[in-house]
Amino acid sequence: MEDIQQNSQENTQQSIQSQVVMQKEMQQINLTPIVKENIISSTKWGKFFSIICYISAGLCLIFAIVMFASKSLLTTTSEFDYADYQTINTSSIANIGSIAAGIIYLIVAAFSFAYGYLIMKTSNKIKSGIEQNNQDDIAEGTHTLKTFLQFAGIITIICFAATLISIIGSVLVALAI
Repeated sequence: MEDIQQNSQENTQQSIQSQVVMQKEMQQINLTPIVKENIISSTKWGKFFSIICYISAGLCLIFAIVMFASKSLLTTTSEFDYADYQTINTSSIANIGSIAAGIIYLIVAAFSFAYGYLIMKTSNKIKSGIEQNNQDDIAEGTHTLKTFLQFAGIITIICFAATLISIIGSVLVALAI
């Protein structure tokens, strides 16, 4: 029994020692000038992409405002008479469509802005960390990159699921017809 406890303690001590060695090795990583140049170049592209995301968010916001404004333009009653004298108010259908489109544009604008913000923050922190040899900035930049990739992964899964549901729904509707 004592042998098992002694082996367990030795294994624990070895594990702790190996973790300390790994932490020291990780703190002593030196980046070559080529690696630094590649990282700085990547941050420039990240900033470019974030600016595109901000522009996209702005355009989506404008489109959302247009959709909400078009709802008020469609309030004039346009009716269509069928042969059996049933009347359908098409303006209410158009209003629902423009409101739905406005909401979708707002959601896309929010996601685009969030993408841009996270990429810009990542690029700025990593660039300043490399240029100033500041590991705290690099750590914060890589943490923000991790957050961005998690966010992008979740949105990708949601979009994939929505696409799959749409395909299944389309097939079911086609089979019902």
